[in-house]
Amino acid sequence: MSGTLLAYPTNGAANWEAFPDIVQRLALGFMGLRLSNMANFSSEPQIEAGSVVEVAGGIYQFTNNESISGWSGIANDSDVYIKLVPSGSSITAVFVTAAPTWSVAKVGWYDVNDRYIGGLYKYTSGGDYKLKWMYPSRCDDPVNQEMFRAGAARPLIDYVLQIGDWDMYNVTGSDTKSVNHYLKYKFRNVRKVGIVIRPDTDALLDPVSPNKDATTFHQCQWTYMDDNIIRLNRLTGGSFDNTTYDQTSYNRGFITLQLRA
Repeated sequence: MSGTLLAYPTNGAANWEAFPDIVQRLALGFMGLRLSNMANFSSEPQIEAGSVVEVAGGIYQFTNNESISGWSGIANDSDVYIKLVPSGSSITAVFVTAAPTWSVAKVGWYDVNDRYIGGLYKYTSGGDYKLKWMYPSRCDDPVNQEMFRAGAARPLIDYVLQIGDWDMYNVTGSDTKSVNHYLKYKFRNVRKVGIVIRPDTDALLDPVSPNKDATTFHQCQWTYMDDNIIRLNRLTGGSFDNTTYDQTSYNRGFITLQLRA
C-alpha cells in the first residue's frame, strides 16, 4: 500500500474542485490557540479570543474569550484535561479527567471526534488551577515524540519555584531551607531537579548538587523531597557560609522541577 498524490489544480482546470479537499487535509492538526492565565494558579484558563483550531475536519474560531465548563464537578487532587466538543457549527470547551489517545487519522489527541488541547492539575487545597500546559499541534514536535515513546498522554513540563528568603550565613538553629512545591502526590512524577543559588550581588549563579553527602566539594545540596517540600542543605563552613549570601528580603535562587504533568 502506498500514499497517493493529491492533484494540485492548474489555472482553469476542472480539478480546482479538489482544492478544498487539499486545504482541509493540510489543515489537519492545526491548533492556533492559546489559553489565558497560564501563570496564575488561582484563575481559570480560558481560550483566548482570536484562537483558531481544526477539530475532526472542521475549522473553528473563537471571537471572544471562551470559558471552559465542568470544573466544579471534578474532585480536588485530579489530573484534568481540556477538550473541545463540536456540535454542528459550534464548539464548546469542557474539563474532563479521562485521558485521550493519539489519532493518526486526525493528527491530534482525541476521544472519537472531541479534540484535546491541553490540561492542568486541580490542586488539593482550594481547587487551584495548577501546572497548566497545552498539546503541541504537530506529530513531529519533540513534546509529542517524548509522550509517544513513554506511552503517556501528559507531557514532561518544567515547573519553576523561587527559593525565597534565605540568609545562608547567619543561620538560626538550622542550615537547611524548606521550599514548598505545592504538588502534593504529584511530586512522585518529578524526573529531574535543577537548583541555582544567587549571591547578594546577583553577578552569577551557583549550581547546587543533588548529592546527599555533605563534603567539601558539595557546599550545598538538596537532600530530599516529600509531598510538601523540597529540602535544601547548606554545608557549615562551606563556600555559601559567608556574607556574600546573607542578604534578606531577597530571592536566594530558583528550583526547576521537570515532571510528568
